[in-house]
Amino acid sequence: MVKRAQMSGLTGNDLEWGILAVIRGKAAVDPLIQAEAFYMVYQLSLRKEFDWYGEEALAEVIGLCRRKGFNELPDFISYESQIGNELLKLSKGVEPKVVKGLLLHFEDTLTIGGKAHGASGTPDSLSHLALSILKIGKRESVADFCSGIGGFLTMVYEQVPGAVLKGYDIMRSACQISRIRADVLLDPPNMKELIAAYKGQPDMLDQYLDKYHQKIAIENRDILQDMTPPGVENAAEHFDKIFCDHPLAMRFSARDSWIQSLPFAKKSKTLDWAFAAGVMQRLAKKGKAVVTLTSSCAWNFPEKAAREYFIRQGWIESVISLPVKMFSYTNISILLMVLSHGNKEVHFVDASGIYEKGRRTNQFSKANIDTILKALAEDTDISKTVSNEEIEKKDFSVFSKTYLTPEDELESLSNYGTLIPLEDLTLRISRGAPIMASQLDAFSSEEDTGIDYLTLSDMQDGLIQKDLKHMTEIPEGYRKYLIEDGSIILSKVGRPAKVGLASVPEGRQLMATGNMFVLKLDKKKINPYYLLAFLDSPEGNALMNLFYVGMTVPSIRIQSLKEIKIPVPPMERQQQVAEIYKKCQDDLYKAKDALRKMIQSKTKVFDDTMKEG
Repeated sequence: MVKRAQMSGLTGNDLEWGILAVIRGKAAVDPLIQAEAFYMVYQLSLRKEFDWYGEEALAEVIGLCRRKGFNELPDFISYESQIGNELLKLSKGVEPKVVKGLLLHFEDTLTIGGKAHGASGTPDSLSHLALSILKIGKRESVADFCSGIGGFLTMVYEQVPGAVLKGYDIMRSACQISRIRADVLLDPPNMKELIAAYKGQPDMLDQYLDKYHQKIAIENRDILQDMTPPGVENAAEHFDKIFCDHPLAMRFSARDSWIQSLPFAKKSKTLDWAFAAGVMQRLAKKGKAVVTLTSSCAWNFPEKAAREYFIRQGWIESVISLPVKMFSYTNISILLMVLSHGNKEVHFVDASGIYEKGRRTNQFSKANIDTILKALAEDTDISKTVSNEEIEKKDFSVFSKTYLTPEDELESLSNYGTLIPLEDLTLRISRGAPIMASQLDAFSSEEDTGIDYLTLSDMQDGLIQKDLKHMTEIPEGYRKYLIEDGSIILSKVGRPAKVGLASVPEGRQLMATGNMFVLKLDKKKINPYYLLAFLDSPEGNALMNLFYVGMTVPSIRIQSLKEIKIPVPPMERQQQVAEIYKKCQDDLYKAKDALRKMIQSKTKVFDDTMKEG
């Protein structure tokens, strides 16, 4: 954050309020006009010691803005001329370095929406981590794809001033703000002397400063439009290091002309992997890139083709699972992916528990970053190196927790019995029927037809309620979703997982619906009530929670479900657990029934008593 200490005259905080008061009304919420107002005050404050400070200085600064293309505020001043004079008064009471500091930390001052509206959105501590991973050299070329208002580029310049920097963003206003910040950042320290020396020669001053300002280039461009088909060298500029914190979870559009350039585009739902592909097409052969990615893209089925493409190309070097609440504009779970050429293995780091808790967001301290960098360099308790061949066997999942199940948790479970994958304990694992509520309503029946259907709301506390809703008939093509007696039902979404054991008496039918899995067990290997007891236990919950991924709506893939290892003791021991658990279930059913009757009785007290009297 910018320090608010008194310099001489106005503090940074005073100036913020003063400028917002001057550009009152609609203009005050326009981020570009805000940035131009700060820029004008900065330029005016450089001129306040000259005897021509006043109307002449104001005219000179307005001309400077127009030559650079910063026209929003000058156009506004042409209708509200008093605004220019009020900004002039503000500049008299503030030091240039105060205004410069505010512009270089504009994310702290600016109040606008998320990245789609032009804000950088990248937390400073995440930018510091990316910089530490990239290890940028003094003369290396560095690009920020989707550079927003230039926060990352500003940080790179301050830490590696010799690097050659370029930012790309599709938002014109964001690019203009970046250019304003770059100009202020790159101004030489003798600006007052230069202004005096080139008085009356603005073009000559601009020409002199160009060599400084060109150290950071900003281009208003959609980087995805530069995509080329596989095997065709991208002729656009390449870079040694690239950072890309793109707008997350954006959807593909059929109108995108470059969509055919990506082998996985027609199967993907979001542009996350497309941005990563755009980065790789512009990355130098020995370069390195860091990009953000939503966690779901690392494991879900629609993005499998993209993951396969990246793994087979050897582009993924490392994947880091970030803590939740790192970003102010979203709570979804996010990954940091390190990309380079020629990788035959991927290093996974689970940094989800490494952070300092902030008031609104979580942050990385220097110690946190050091821990993550160590985990990137070697296998630790939060990191592991996995071959591309092993990743292929896991549906090309690049989600860290797929490979980083804590060994101590598995070891403790092995004390209860031999650890066996769930796939080996089942005859079949199937999904619930993908049927809409309106379709269910069309087949629903008030009368007991002998055909019931099960929803997740019918499962509570490890029990499936007895009074299920009925159907007139099984819709055509849905018989494969009928549940067999003794099957385990498991919710696909949500933490903790809902579990239950289906009881289907002879002569009745039960159909699974919605987000659930149906596990038909091999009863020669595992007792259904034993498995239910385990899944319903704290140990079972802890194990399952490792495989339900995603922040907003945690869910589990069927492949991950099959790979979960269950402790399986001898059948005699299973039977002991099953009998005790079944008795507990029976007692709970009775208790719930008694509670239901008590609640019904309570609601009748008034009517029954009054009628008696």
